[in-house]
Amino acid sequence: MQETQKIDLYQKRDFGEKINATFAFLRQNFVPLGRCLLFIAGPLLLIVGIISGLLPTLILSDNTGFGFVSGGAINWILSLVAGTLVIAVVHVYLDRYIEQPVMQAIEVAEVWEGVKNVFTKMLIAVIVVFMVVSVGFLFLIIPGFIFMAALSLIFVIMMREKVSFGDAFSRCFKLVTGNYLSTLLLLFVVVILQFMLGSIIGIPAMLIIGVDTFFAASGEGLLEDQSLLERLLYIIAQVINTVGNQLLSAITLVAIAFQYGNLIEKKEATGLMQDIDAIGDPSRSQVDRDETY
Repeated sequence: MQETQKIDLYQKRDFGEKINATFAFLRQNFVPLGRCLLFIAGPLLLIVGIISGLLPTLILSDNTGFGFVSGGAINWILSLVAGTLVIAVVHVYLDRYIEQPVMQAIEVAEVWEGVKNVFTKMLIAVIVVFMVVSVGFLFLIIPGFIFMAALSLIFVIMMREKVSFGDAFSRCFKLVTGNYLSTLLLLFVVVILQFMLGSIIGIPAMLIIGVDTFFAASGEGLLEDQSLLERLLYIIAQVINTVGNQLLSAITLVAIAFQYGNLIEKKEATGLMQDIDAIGDPSRSQVDRDETY
């Protein structure tokens, strides 16, 4: 890791500054964070990508549809676990980054130890948040957006404040009150950016499916009568698509973490209190704040 100044999480930032801070953090930590994601979540994501690449073959080879349904169910469960691993890795890494007194390398082993400690409660949080937001959108659109904005903070709150899921749930709404629109706007923009980058990664897989669809119209589908090489290329494309898009979710997770720091600083001045506590303590790094807000 480069000998550069740490980026302060607890700082008031406007919309543009939060976006800039997100990408500055990702540039600064691209190698160590990427290594943690690949070593911890990568193996399971690889399996998910392989299964995704095999699903079209299951559709064509099994007239009952049982193989596709069972394969899809298994893939969904593994995707849920892999996605939770990505969330846990990013937040454990962020926690280690914030807590270290000076800029230093964060190793995969220490992140893995942290992930093992928080994975179960993160998985529960993912499932409950998905259900709550889905119900909000199912019955009334506006509650769905309210839940989405508030509960986007739940993972960073659980990690930074070391609280239970229930306490984090209520804390989300307390923090985001009066800032629903700004949080939603940040979510919307970073998800669009993530989607655009993910679409580029998914081009090879989409091209293969598109070409096959074109030939299927004339009864000459490629996936139906593929050579081993063609099948392998499609599986590789799906692996790249799956792994790449999951890793890109770090963009949204980091952006929400900076929104959390922004809200904390606005409402509770946590960063200011940390600076006051650090006065006279030579072991703690004093970072000049970029107070351009």
